[in-house]
Amino acid sequence: MAKQIIAQEAPIRDDVVARQIARTHGFARTGANIRNRILSALRGFPATEESTGRFLWNESGPQTRINFRVPISDDEKRAIDEISLAELRGFVYQNKNLLTQSDPALAIARAIGIGRLNQPSRDRIEAAIAMECD
Repeated sequence: MAKQIIAQEAPIRDDVVARQIARTHGFARTGANIRNRILSALRGFPATEESTGRFLWNESGPQTRINFRVPISDDEKRAIDEISLAELRGFVYQNKNLLTQSDPALAIARAIGIGRLNQPSRDRIEAAIAMECD
């Protein structure tokens, strides 16, 4: 299951993979034992460490910029901390026109579908903007 999730959704935070597997098996919560068991099975995947957690990549491995994965429905929307910096960079790259707005981070958040932009999410978007503009 983990391989399939990672193949479809990579890069994806390891705890999100654990949560999805737990829910599929009917567990309402992802307790420490379940999480540790699943994460131990994921050790062979390429990964990057970010401020929000460990992102797992498919066999292509980590990249500096990838295309943004647009959610098909509201149920598939992700919080900013669940989107890798490489994917945020890809969104910035594909939407450079948003950088001309008076508040580029807010414009990007709105374009992604984030209703409320808190400070940690703003910082993450601004980091992606800075990486892409360097």
